Amino acid sequence: MKILHTGDLHLGKRFNDVSMLDDQKILLDQIIRIAEQEKPQVILLAGDIYQTSSPGSDAMELFNSFLTAVSALGIPVLMISGNHDSQIRISYLSRLLVKANVYASDLFHDRCQTVTFRDENGPVVFYLLPFMRPVQVRQAYPDQNVENSQEALKCVLAHSPLDPAVRNVLVCHLFAANAVMDGSEDDYGSVGTVDAVDTGLFRNFDYVALGHIHKPQKFEITEGGHSCLINYSGSIAKYSFSETQGKSVSLVELGPKGTAPKLTRIPLTLPHDVKKITGHLEDILKMGSDPHLASDYLWIELTDDHVATDARQQLDAVFDHVLKISINNAEVRSRLAEEETESLEGLTETQIFDKFYEEMKGREPDPAEKDIIRDVFETVRQKERGSEA
Repeated sequence: MKILHTGDLHLGKRFNDVSMLDDQKILLDQIIRIAEQEKPQVILLAGDIYQTSSPGSDAMELFNSFLTAVSALGIPVLMISGNHDSQIRISYLSRLLVKANVYASDLFHDRCQTVTFRDENGPVVFYLLPFMRPVQVRQAYPDQNVENSQEALKCVLAHSPLDPAVRNVLVCHLFAANAVMDGSEDDYGSVGTVDAVDTGLFRNFDYVALGHIHKPQKFEITEGGHSCLINYSGSIAKYSFSETQGKSVSLVELGPKGTAPKLTRIPLTLPHDVKKITGHLEDILKMGSDPHLASDYLWIELTDDHVATDARQQLDAVFDHVLKISINNAEVRSRLAEEETESLEGLTETQIFDKFYEEMKGREPDPAEKDIIRDVFETVRQKERGSEA
């Protein structure tokens, strides 16, 4: 069975206040053409369909057009809600959408919902698990000890039994342990080691289609002749200046039960690449002769000792999309170092960590994360006292 896996569309996303909707339409059109060429038996959308839980009408219309085009190809679509989505909005009219071969995740209640398709090698059971928080699982299973995402997923999978004799595919939206983030996954909702889930929980599945992290990457588990492929397809566009890798969709081929899935990444052509350029204004202006660079989304970091007052106007005259300009010279670095030193004076170790965490993640650490870092600091202090003795 051929499976086309993508996700993290983030329709309606604004990148440095520039709408990405036109770019997203071009990319969705590419995915439709890939589906026409590859003829998968099913398409998986692994969450974060929209950028917000209340998307604008233009984003909803774009997604409507995409689903209509895929439905016309006769290819079933299975989709789940991500942390950016509203579970209610994604599940709305789900029973009616089935008539158009679109299977949307319902509101999370207590277990994965399933959809089964067949090919020449027998049935393939798809398990749909929308983004869920531990509190939702605690409400479903009040007698279970569920304090984090690891325990929540373990509990849900324990109550979602599968038949090991058939091929099983899980579609979910979460943060897998050891996964590498690229910096564009803003507002994870739950991030870090506290909410990472061990990929070993997936070992009974044949393929796990993940969403949530924007960098394409895979993990494999092979035990006793059984092989499980765990894969992030990544986002369809670059949503941060930290992203350097290309974008793609994942084509997965499931053979007979017991054979390892085959993964092929099919590249997407970005309408506008995203790049950071560092240098002197005069040198950067000369780069405008490159037609591709001239139309890219740019962050320009100027290193001149004295930046011209009309630098912005000069750059806009050469490049089409200057989204961000910053200055990085000796004077700025010295001033920032002084401000940072002053801001840390009088703070405790844990307060300094809290400040660092907030700058990195854009939010304060939650109580569970604070407890962990306090335990770490206490362990270090005990070891230091022991070595001094």
